[in-house]
Amino acid sequence: MALSIWESRWLQLIAASILIYFIYMDATLYILLQSMPFTPAVPTDSPDGNSLDPMSQIALKTLLLDPPNHYIHLPLAVFFNEVTNFSKLFPSITPNIISISHVFVALCGMTMVWSDRLSVRQVGVLLFEVRSYLDALDGAVARSRSHHSLIHLDMGSSGFFIDGICDTFGSIALYMGVLVCLTASAPLLTHREKGGCFSPSYLVLPLSQTSKDSEEWRTNGGAVHSAHKTITHQKRRVLIVVICSALQMMIGSLFWNHTLSIYHSLLEINPSTNHQRVVQIDVFKSQTLWIIILCWRLCNPHALMEMILISIFIDRLWEFLRWTQYYGFVVIFTVTVVTQAHIHYVTSLMNSDFVVESVIGYK
Repeated sequence: MALSIWESRWLQLIAASILIYFIYMDATLYILLQSMPFTPAVPTDSPDGNSLDPMSQIALKTLLLDPPNHYIHLPLAVFFNEVTNFSKLFPSITPNIISISHVFVALCGMTMVWSDRLSVRQVGVLLFEVRSYLDALDGAVARSRSHHSLIHLDMGSSGFFIDGICDTFGSIALYMGVLVCLTASAPLLTHREKGGCFSPSYLVLPLSQTSKDSEEWRTNGGAVHSAHKTITHQKRRVLIVVICSALQMMIGSLFWNHTLSIYHSLLEINPSTNHQRVVQIDVFKSQTLWIIILCWRLCNPHALMEMILISIFIDRLWEFLRWTQYYGFVVIFTVTVVTQAHIHYVTSLMNSDFVVESVIGYK
């Protein structure tokens, strides 16, 4: 039986609670960053704490993550690894094996997402959430075995590339499921756009009847041809909308990784002078950086995948993809341009001889 958020007060309450939790955690994170006494080691040293606490692991990598991954998947993965001692008890299970395993989970989710039953698609959504958890677990195991923190980025390593490839296959699996699902429902999408609802399980394609005599066949032939042409046009439109969303995820992933790499080199690498250290602290506690961080938390590729999964779960996939078909590109490119301008500004400050005087907590 499908779970309808429009009819279930329990689902509405759970959704509202999760949203409030994310907002509260973001506000708490901002306050923590403003009050954090940065040490001379690295500007993002986080306080010690329980591994289940998302605030115990603060780095630019987590700051640029979407809330579900930052506040749910990542801490649960770290907590599971520490409680079970997984990284030491199962040395033969490498992070790469975990990465490959979540590809198979995504493939299973794909076959459910393209189902004509909403309840089955909702199970597929849960499988993709398991995939996201495994994606966080492979990183937790890798960091545990190498004794690295989240501040350490392994960009360029074999594990980084394998994880990226597996993430790509996971995204492809999701979009394949979405494409098949919407293509099967294409004849009824026009009615849905006008405010109607449909259930793909009741899909009936207009087919001609061979038992008709030739005169009736000619009479109805025009209508059948017109209906077939409309369906073909709608399926082509579905393909274009899905391709636009996939391009947004690809472009967002490239820009997100580039942003993380540059900010990491600017703000998390030990500076060579006290002046650069002052700039690092000033920038890290600035509201401008926090606004950029919030924007990336909402439009990075992980966040886009979560939004697609939510739209599938509440049976509003087509509406979401249509709305983001063009606006998605505008948002990604706008955030990228603002980010690049800020990076250029920070770089110029780091290379200048001007020392920032008004720095919180620095003497």
